[in-house]
Amino acid sequence: MGVCIWRLLGLWMISHGKVLPGYLPWQMMKCQHLFCSSMWCPASVYLDIRNQLDHLVKSFCRRKGVECNIEENENGSCRAKILATASKMVAELRRPLERLMRGNIIDNAAITPTVLQLVFSSDGLTLVNVIQRETETYILFDKQTLSLRVFGTLVKIEEAKKRLVKSLFSLHENKQLQVHLHGAVLPPDLMKRVVQKFGPVLHVLKEMFPGAEFSLNTKHHCICLRCTKELKEGQILMGTKDPKQKVEDLIYEIAQSNGSPNHRAMRGLPVPFACVK
Repeated sequence: MGVCIWRLLGLWMISHGKVLPGYLPWQMMKCQHLFCSSMWCPASVYLDIRNQLDHLVKSFCRRKGVECNIEENENGSCRAKILATASKMVAELRRPLERLMRGNIIDNAAITPTVLQLVFSSDGLTLVNVIQRETETYILFDKQTLSLRVFGTLVKIEEAKKRLVKSLFSLHENKQLQVHLHGAVLPPDLMKRVVQKFGPVLHVLKEMFPGAEFSLNTKHHCICLRCTKELKEGQILMGTKDPKQKVEDLIYEIAQSNGSPNHRAMRGLPVPFACVK
C-alpha cells in the first residue's frame, strides 16, 4: 500500500513540475498530455510554398498550448509537425496545413484525358512553366489521381487554374492533326498518288478548304492540317463533316483506287487514317 501511495505521489509531483526526493532542481521533469500530427511535403512543392508554410507555422506557434515546427531533409523535402494539448486543436490546425501542402485539384469537365496529355507535350510544358512563373504557383501532375494540382496562395491558385484550363483547351482546339499515308492497310505508293492529285504543296486541298492549313510531311508520310476554331464551329452548325473527316474520305477514295484493294476495304471496314498527335 505504501509503495502505491509513493508512486502516486511521484506521478503527481512530475505532472506538476515538482522535484522528486533525491533529485536536484535542474533535474525537474514535467509531464503533460500532448497530441501530435505530421505531414510530409516533397522538395518540388516545398520550394514554392516555403514562405507561406513558414508564415502559417509561426501563426500556429502564437497560439497557447501549441507547438509547431518544420524539419527539413537533405533531399529538400520537409516534414511539418503539430503538437497540441487537445486532439480537436490538432485537427483544426492540420486543415489549413493540408490545403497548402496538398494543393488544389483542377476539377473541370473541359480537362479530359486527351487534353491532359497535352501537359507532357513541348507546347504544354512551356505553357505550364509560363503560368507557374507569372502566377507564382507550382503545378503538379498527380499520377495516382491522374489530375493536376496547383500550389500557392488561394488567390494565385484560382488565377493559375483559370489560365491553365483556358490555355490547355485552346491548345487542344488548335492542335495539329495528321492523316497518315502509310500503314498495313494502305497501298505503299499512296503518298505519291496524293501528290499527283493535290500537288506537292497540297494547293488543291487548300482551295477546297479555305481557312485550313495543309502541309505534307514526307518523313513520316502524313498530311498535317490545322483548322481554326471558327471553321470547326461553322461545319458543326451546318451539320457537315469537319475538314479532317473530309480529307480522310478523299484519301480513302485514293487508296481504294488501287488495283488490288486490301481485304478490309473490300469488306467495307473502316480504315484508321487519322490520329491526334
